[in-house]
Order: sequence, then structure tokens, then C-alpha cells
Amino acid sequence: MTKVAKAKGKVVKAKGNVTKATKDKVPRVLWNFQTMAAELAGRGLQLLLFVGASLPMTILCNCDRREQFQAYWYYLRDRGTRCKFCNPNSPENTYDRIARDVAAEGYKLLTPFGEFKGASKKLSILCLCEEKTVDITIGHFRTGGARCTACADNKRKATVKRLYGVDHVLKIPEVKAKSVATLRRVYGVDNSMQNKEVRAKSVATVRRVYGVDHVSQNKEVRAKSVATMRRVHGVDYAMQNKEVRAKHVAAVRRVYGVDNVSQIEGVRTKAAATMVERYGYGYSGQVPHLRSLAKRSGYQTRSYDWKNVIGDDDERAIVFDYPNPRTGAMSRYFPDFYVPEHTLIVETKSIWTLDCYYDQNMAKFQTVVDEGFTLMVHVWPSRTAPVFETVIPAYHKDVSTLTYYTA
Repeated sequence: MTKVAKAKGKVVKAKGNVTKATKDKVPRVLWNFQTMAAELAGRGLQLLLFVGASLPMTILCNCDRREQFQAYWYYLRDRGTRCKFCNPNSPENTYDRIARDVAAEGYKLLTPFGEFKGASKKLSILCLCEEKTVDITIGHFRTGGARCTACADNKRKATVKRLYGVDHVLKIPEVKAKSVATLRRVYGVDNSMQNKEVRAKSVATVRRVYGVDHVSQNKEVRAKSVATMRRVHGVDYAMQNKEVRAKHVAAVRRVYGVDNVSQIEGVRTKAAATMVERYGYGYSGQVPHLRSLAKRSGYQTRSYDWKNVIGDDDERAIVFDYPNPRTGAMSRYFPDFYVPEHTLIVETKSIWTLDCYYDQNMAKFQTVVDEGFTLMVHVWPSRTAPVFETVIPAYHKDVSTLTYYTA
């Protein structure tokens, strides 16, 4: 094809051909259905009917509604024209029309008129649950409504339940098998979090976004989690709900044949290995310098640690039975450290553990106080802090030197 160019009336040679030039120096394109369809495909549109570039074309919009509309080529080229549901200049996309459409579906438009910047911008719409706000464009709203994360999750579960009879697709054996096979092929593990690189990226992301090692250490996240648990199960912690706990125990019995997975030797071994990998020790009594310091200073650690480490019997350990609010039954409680001559119980807790299991910890502490012991709780900032280098002083005889919080 001969290219034609023009520069202020001069005749310009283009690849060996001397021709009359055009006004805008743009090479002339012979528009036909194929060339126009290729041009529109680059813009995300599908050409349905084309007669000529000077006549309106029938086009399929790339929005979720897949709406057909007619437009001239120069409108598409210069203004980015879309269908009436996407075009901000369409009468269907005025503020009043959008407000009526939102109200007709039972939603409430929160974006005021003064902040309305067109249909291509996101609007703030109150979800049907009236608890959360959803930021969404009017085009997406007209396609599927404005559901918050919780409502969308409930709808997804309902759809999966209706189609497959389960709450989650991974409960389908065939889907689960495919998922595990893919993870093994890509990462070499059955679960992506078993891969060190994936776990490291996850921790790095959480630290960058929330400033903590785990999202549950963030107060806002914990507050939302507790609020959700209260709304769904009526308790602060899922395992406090008797039905949830019964389902959990039934599932553990069905899969492992025991009431608690910690009764499985392999699980205990794996848990100890994880503790050693992350913190450098399996239990507090296994730390060499802490073990010698506790023996020299007369501290009594938990019975199972003390017996395994220095060979003393369980009679030296202090054991309490306390009402566990999480289970609604009596549970056994082994204090971290005991100073006999001062009837002093020393507990070591991270902020995360103290806050997450607050009711359970308070029940333990109250039992200790009711039994006539002096209780001191040492709180450190995170689960990974080197607490055992600071929690026990060189000598404990002068109790006033202990810098612990007294419950």
C-alpha cells in the first residue's frame, strides 16, 4: 500500500512514490471490517456490524453486561465512547438516575452529589447487611449488586452448597486431590505454607502492611475477628461454641482416631521441631541456661518439663484445677515458675497470648490468687521476643527486684 504524507502543500516522496499529501501527515488507512475489528479489539471491543468509517457501527461493549451499542468511529477514537451503562455522559448515568437505580435494588448510595465524579469512578454504597460500605462503579453494581466480603462469601457458600452439597469446593475429594497435586508439582508440598519461600513472603507482606508478624497480633484485626465470632457463633472464640467444638472433636476422631491431635506422637514431634526451628527451643525447661538457673535459684517449672529435665518427681510442681471458660469444664493448669519460700507464682505471657485468651488467662490467675499464692505476670511484646534472657533474674531472694506486673 502506498503511504501518503504532506507537509504544508509540498509533494513528498514516500518509498519511491510521489503522491499528493494529506492534511494531518497521518498515513491513510483503508478501513474495512477486518482492519476496524482489529483496531477495536485493541480497545477491548468487539465489532459486530461495519458498513463504513463514516457510518455508525454496531459494537459489543467489553463491560460485564456485554451490551450492544452503536457509535461513529471518530467518537470511539476521540472520546472513548462505550455503551450507555459505561458511558459517563449517558442519561442513564446521571447522579439522580444512579441514586434511583441503587435505591430500587434495596441499597443506599452514600456518595453525596458534590463528590460524584462520573459513572466511571467508584461510588460508596451501603451493603444490604448494613454493616459495611462497598466502593464500586455503577457498571459493576448494575451487573451484580454491591456485596461486602462477608455477604459475597455467604453467597458463594450458598451456591457451592446448592451445586455440590458442600460449603467449600476443597471439600470435594476430586477438587482437593487436584489442588494437592498442583501444590506438589509447583512447590513440592501438600500445603503452600509448608514452603519456606511462600511462608517468608507471607510474613514479609504482613509485616509491611500491619507491622506485626501475624495479622492476629493487630488490634484492629483481632477486634474484627471477635466481632465476627460474636455475630456468627455468639462467642469471642469459635471453640467456645459447643456445636463448633463438637464438630471439631468429631472431625479429629474421624480423621485421626483421637480426641486431640496432640495425642498423636508424630504431631507432638512435629510441633516440637517447629518450636526449635522458630524459637531455638521446644519448651522453656529445655533451655540450658534457664534450666541451670532455675535449679540453682529454686524455681519449680511445669511438672512434665521439670521431671524430664532434671529428674525430679511431679510432687515438687504446683498444679491447679480451674474453671475453663473456653470449654465450660475444669482444666489443669501448670504455672510457669514457682518460688517456694515466697509462695510466688511467675507467669510469662506475650501480649498476643494474654489478649487473645484473656478470659482463660484471668480464670487461671484468679484461681492462683484464691489459693493464697502471690502472682506475678511478666509480659513481653511479641511471641518471638527473647523472654528467657530477661524473665528470671540471677537471684530471686529479694522479691522487690522482680520487675513484673502484679495481677
